[in-house]
Amino acid sequence: MRRIALVLLVFSGAPTGLQAQFAPLAVPSPARAEEYFERQQYAQAALLFEAAVERDTTDWPSTYHLAESLRHLFRYKEALVYYQRVYERAPRRYPAAEFYYALLLKREESCAEALLLLTNFMDDHPDHPLVAEARAAQQGCYQAALLATETSSTILDRLPAPFNTPAHDYAAVPYQHDSSLVLVSGRWRGSHRKPDTRYGENHTNLVWIADRGRGAKDQSRGISRWNSAFHDGPGCFDAAATTFYFTRCQTDYCRLYVSEYHNGKWQRPTPLEAAINAPASNNKHPALTPGGDTLLFASDRPGGAGGFDLWLSVRDGNTAWQPAKPLGGNINSSGDEIAPFYDATGDILVFASAGRSGPGGMDLYGVPRWKGNKSHPQLLLAPFNSEQDDCFLALGDDTGYLSSNRTGDFDIYQFTLDTTQSLVTQLLGNTGRLPRASAYAPSAFGSDRLPDYGVVAPVPTNDIAVVHSVPEQQLSNGSSRFVLASDVSEIALSQFQNQQQSTARRSVTDRPAVAPRTNRANPLETISTVGISRGRRGEMRGTLLREAVAGREGVPSARVYLLDSTGTVAKITTTDETGAFHFVNLSPATRYALVADDSSRASDNHLRLQNLRLSEYREAAVTTAFETLYFDFNESALRPEARQALQELSQFLQLNTTAVAEINAFADSLGNDTYNLLLSRQRAAAVFDFLAAHGVPPSALVLNAEGVSTAWSSSNPMVSQQLNRRVDIRLIGENLRYRPQAETRILRPGVSLSRLTQTLNTNAAELGRLNGISIDTLDSLRLLRVPRRSNPASERLFFNITHQP
Repeated sequence: MRRIALVLLVFSGAPTGLQAQFAPLAVPSPARAEEYFERQQYAQAALLFEAAVERDTTDWPSTYHLAESLRHLFRYKEALVYYQRVYERAPRRYPAAEFYYALLLKREESCAEALLLLTNFMDDHPDHPLVAEARAAQQGCYQAALLATETSSTILDRLPAPFNTPAHDYAAVPYQHDSSLVLVSGRWRGSHRKPDTRYGENHTNLVWIADRGRGAKDQSRGISRWNSAFHDGPGCFDAAATTFYFTRCQTDYCRLYVSEYHNGKWQRPTPLEAAINAPASNNKHPALTPGGDTLLFASDRPGGAGGFDLWLSVRDGNTAWQPAKPLGGNINSSGDEIAPFYDATGDILVFASAGRSGPGGMDLYGVPRWKGNKSHPQLLLAPFNSEQDDCFLALGDDTGYLSSNRTGDFDIYQFTLDTTQSLVTQLLGNTGRLPRASAYAPSAFGSDRLPDYGVVAPVPTNDIAVVHSVPEQQLSNGSSRFVLASDVSEIALSQFQNQQQSTARRSVTDRPAVAPRTNRANPLETISTVGISRGRRGEMRGTLLREAVAGREGVPSARVYLLDSTGTVAKITTTDETGAFHFVNLSPATRYALVADDSSRASDNHLRLQNLRLSEYREAAVTTAFETLYFDFNESALRPEARQALQELSQFLQLNTTAVAEINAFADSLGNDTYNLLLSRQRAAAVFDFLAAHGVPPSALVLNAEGVSTAWSSSNPMVSQQLNRRVDIRLIGENLRYRPQAETRILRPGVSLSRLTQTLNTNAAELGRLNGISIDTLDSLRLLRVPRRSNPASERLFFNITHQP
């Protein structure tokens, strides 16, 4: 999504009318102002429109176009006033004024008001071309709220003059071990004074500021050969600082140039070969790996995902650059990706994007472990990102730099690199690792902390004990897994042969010492699966009882933990109303320990196991996928169609008592990994709570909170994010005869209700039943539960879905 036209070399190709000078303003003319506006000469147009509005405050065309001109000039606060005036007094003539008014309120951190306006805009103008951007702006507001949940301790300082001026200053790169900066500026200076009527500034030049810490001096004369009569902009040095790659935008396109340092001088720049500067395209923002053999840059050439994308070229030996290829790993979107920077020490790629519905217009993203291609773009923490435009991150020896217009014009900010933590942690927080927690009460839902696992294997004993503090199972990918019946993610066996093993009856006397790092971690029973054949799997059933005055009673809603010989929590189940529990997918030749947590009677330790049985599976189980359930952005509440689908699932599970439902919950890639893991946990909990409340035994449910997913994608990036805000449910059991009759899909724009019902051979009443709400009209990009039909024509109604395992 292109929400801004970032300064000069960021988005513009060859700026329109670059050679024109400012025209005289003796006779302000709306027609002349329109001419300037159409030619994208916003500085001139704003002067003429402002004069027209001063003469007639009801001149709504001039008022609207003044707001538009000011927005393109990044004068957002001034533009907001005029958009508001048009929205309040002439909304029918200029419906887009409501959208831009909301967008600028979002920039002013007034998201509550902005969200209301955006919702009204989409409801009143469902076919407006800005609806997609309005939805993305809504997500940006939510993302701004998420940004505040985890912030870095880093402090950003705005550099003083002469680094920053009243003009736009940005894209600083360090030179000579941080002692100097080379930056891009639209300041008026020297022989290259040539006005750009688009922004009202000088054509951008490369500026060299020396002695950063001891009274900075402008040494730009030493790089005079880099600057031309055109826009010259963002660049990078090689590791030896003897070669400089940079951007130059002429009257047609932007290209990458290179200059080398010889004989005490920087030589005249020359354009790179066609492998980099593809014909009839804009190529800009170079970034070089430390070895100098890989060049990253932004380009709008064909073959990308849309807008400007990030591309990569590898040098052939020390000579020619090879044909460039677009970056993979979900880095490029249908919006603009620009300003790449790669830090080899931390193995992290940082870039700016306007295509991911972030909190600002342009936001900074990081890809940790990029060289190994094992991660995905993640939003940098605050203060690296804000509700404004943030871009052009670069690092020196001990200082980092970025550019932002959070105080008006684009300025350069610096921050100190934190030597006490990795760069990835400083930029992204605790991504990829889980914080430690010394004490943690086990829970499948609601915790705001993720524990470090460290349970010591309990000592075998015949005593009764209750465990109140057993951590969740931690997975190698950083996720937590919460299993209420069993871990059946790898189950492939069924039809068991019962083998009575034991009936456990224990006393409470002579309890041994507590095992380290747990609260009374002595087992109720130890079980060995040596009786299970090699290559087979088993299951375990039993009942948890409590000694009461009137005899023994079943313990409902208690958690029973199965620990393996290393002390790892292999499985967690919840007892039903009779105290019965059930574990499946047990490994052969393994020694397990059973412990329990009866939180409802914390002081009552008189627990017993009864009818404990071990069984072996003989044949493969039937595994069937249930419908996928989708969630709104940053929400764990069940949508109406999801509730209807779960109502049907609850009825099926109550009729098929041997079936187990595995609930796998995911989140999209927005926000940090820790937050998304918690969000996926809450989504899994919502599904579990609904099914349990509708009569499904907890022991028939398995919860897996998986966190971020990028497995499902579509041609539309917003659809791709929606596809990963989901819960996948798999039914596993013996002789299952389930066939899904419905599915939830995402409608393409322009699909009418009549076309949908005719193609799917259905009607509005059936759609209402499937979705749990009445269906009168259809919205583009709407989640809709529809009958499953094997009709090729129906595929044209919905966005395509691609699975990337």
